[in-house]
Amino acid sequence: SVLSRLSDFAMAEDLNDDWWEETAPTESKKRGHEEEDDGGAQEAQLDVEDREPESAGDAASVAPATKKAKKKKAGRKQFENPVEEHRGQLASSASASGIFWKDFVASIGDGLSALELDEIKVDESHFVQPAVGHDGSWEAIGDYLVAAAPGGSDALTPSKKLQKKSPRILIITGSAVRGCDLLRGLAKVRSTGMIGKFFAKHMKFSQQTKFMDQHTFAIAVATPGRLTKLIDEAGLSLDSTLLTVIDYSYLDQKNRNIFQVAEVRKDLAVLLQRTLLPLCVGGNMRLTLY
Repeated sequence: SVLSRLSDFAMAEDLNDDWWEETAPTESKKRGHEEEDDGGAQEAQLDVEDREPESAGDAASVAPATKKAKKKKAGRKQFENPVEEHRGQLASSASASGIFWKDFVASIGDGLSALELDEIKVDESHFVQPAVGHDGSWEAIGDYLVAAAPGGSDALTPSKKLQKKSPRILIITGSAVRGCDLLRGLAKVRSTGMIGKFFAKHMKFSQQTKFMDQHTFAIAVATPGRLTKLIDEAGLSLDSTLLTVIDYSYLDQKNRNIFQVAEVRKDLAVLLQRTLLPLCVGGNMRLTLY
């Protein structure tokens, strides 16, 4: 009867009986599961683009979602590869200094005024770029150091003249994994003696401090953040460092070099600004882009 139907309707309204939402999962829930399973933004985009709208209203709602998904996808583009573009120019001190300065200024942003930048500006006279062909691999680092270091292989050899807590050769890289690979390459160079391993995942800070107290070392491999901490808190000195190698050729999985990785770029800029560039301008330190 009409009265019984009205009564049933009122009861459903009081109980907020949303039974239709439980009988089948909604499109948004389906897409939510797909995004969790497959890492999702791409799946969500395909779902929106492939589904045929049932009405003009549906079409209007799909259009902005498609545009947003495409925008997200575009934002995940890999970085352009500056190394391949500049690799031939790295053998020249003049061009290498220009490449370096451009990347440094971009990484420092608006942190320094024009006057402050001018005080630490380096040019080709502060660079050593040997005409040694290499592909940026860890296997080639030993031969490159012999060609680039002042005094050749003698600079890589420990001696009684080494100053404590101060390497002759410093290699700055963007990750601990890459640092370990470079150490494997240096193992091929005879008579390097002890090597400082200054990155976070290999040794604890306390172990690195103890190592510096007990040993002298001609070469150190470091990440920018850990190196700065050792300088500030453990007495590491770069006063006797003759050559700093910046691991420029190495690219991560997203095609980024050391100046482009967000987690490293800021630490590297601070290290260059506060320590390395003043030692180049006012001292004997030289730079090279590997």
